[in-house]
Amino acid sequence: MSEVLGGLLGKCAEIKRAEQFKNIVQKQEKSQADIQFIIKYIDNTFQKEQLQKLTGQFEFTEYNNILEKLECQTLKENQNLYENSISCNDFDLLFVAYGNVKVVYGHQEQQLNDFKKFQNGEIILLDQQFTECILGKIEDINNVYFNLIAQNECLIARVNRRFFNDIYNKSLEKFEQHFKEKINSLKQVFPNLKKLDQATQMIKSKFFQPYCQQTYGTVISTTTSGSNDLFLIAKGKILIWVPKAKINNDYSKDFIILGQISNNQIFNETNALFNKECIYGAIIVTKNDENEIYQIKKENIAQISENLDLLKANCEIKERMYKNHIKRYQGYKLEKLEEKQIELCQKYKLDFNEIFEIFKKSSKNKKIVTHNIINKQDYNKNMEQFNQIVKNSNFKSTEMQGDREDIASTVTPRLVSKGIRQMDSAAQISLLALRSIGKDLREGFLLLINFYFIYIFQVIEELIKKFLMLMLKNCFKNKQKQKKRICKMKDF
Repeated sequence: MSEVLGGLLGKCAEIKRAEQFKNIVQKQEKSQADIQFIIKYIDNTFQKEQLQKLTGQFEFTEYNNILEKLECQTLKENQNLYENSISCNDFDLLFVAYGNVKVVYGHQEQQLNDFKKFQNGEIILLDQQFTECILGKIEDINNVYFNLIAQNECLIARVNRRFFNDIYNKSLEKFEQHFKEKINSLKQVFPNLKKLDQATQMIKSKFFQPYCQQTYGTVISTTTSGSNDLFLIAKGKILIWVPKAKINNDYSKDFIILGQISNNQIFNETNALFNKECIYGAIIVTKNDENEIYQIKKENIAQISENLDLLKANCEIKERMYKNHIKRYQGYKLEKLEEKQIELCQKYKLDFNEIFEIFKKSSKNKKIVTHNIINKQDYNKNMEQFNQIVKNSNFKSTEMQGDREDIASTVTPRLVSKGIRQMDSAAQISLLALRSIGKDLREGFLLLINFYFIYIFQVIEELIKKFLMLMLKNCFKNKQKQKKRICKMKDF
């Protein structure tokens, strides 16, 4: 009984989420928060394998543009999606949000046959390339006509096929311009890509996106901050460095250079592969037009490499090498240490004083930080996105010490960079509420202590009352017993 009830509740929650998705999709103008909700819903609802085949064709902004044009349609049982059957090249990109459907096909003026059934959480896209990936191969697909029929009440999200094709063709054209250079670099690091055909190589290479900031002097990562992603240098040079605390706190500079890496090399593997702090930081030391750096999200690395053990082994070798460098530098006196640093810069054809100025600009509170912390534009962008999330949230305000106060004043834009954009509305509200409580505790701690004292005294008072009542009851019982004894003695 409980399992049946749990299943029904789960089904109701699924339909409720789908309806919420529908309401957001049907908005004429979608905010950034709406787009993030749609992305999160699709990521959590639809099959990962199908989704990766679709998203692998586009860059992040292109994929967002496609989702902005989503439309929703509810179909009743046995209702056709299209009034007349259409060719595969006119068949829209479809997301089955809930319900069951089937794709039917046939030649013109012939009875349509069942092709394949789909249920909620599946994606439908028909053409020569995608059909084989998602549906399976159809012979002579250009002379076949298709339609979709609902098997029960269902919700379909759709993207107009012409718009989809337009985005896809532009993406393909732009991608092919850089594909050869990019794939050659990837093959140096991931040899398994050499065995694949070009179409598969293109799909896999799209997991590597251009790094957002490729300017001279950009600190990509430090030993305590940065990204968990894996980075590839296709073109350019990166200095590997550590903070002076790892070698000698008395050293006059805040950084110590360990080495340099360049074309067709990866870095930041420790975070990505072992989920632990990297022992080194990375900074770009080539001019803006000479850099080509890509990053791949931690969760997508397995999609590229068949042998993660090989990557891990190479990472451990590099880490041991850098640890040996650190140990050697720890043995130098301060004068010798700076002398060795200048020599190392000369070896790499770099000006030591220029490198010092770069790190100086990337310091905040005497600590070297990544560019996204030091860059004011990024901060302003985060602030704007944060305010948009707050504005569109149902959790508009909160009661604090008797006054109504806007929720934006209780939290900080730092939340934006912690993943609040990817959360659903319920998680956003919970996090904002938690921050609100934190602010309340910080500002009203004495009031909180007073509240606990009052509460404790109230509890004690209640306990005393209960104790006295119990004593009175016992006294009454004892008196009754005493009276009975006296009566018995008189009778005797």
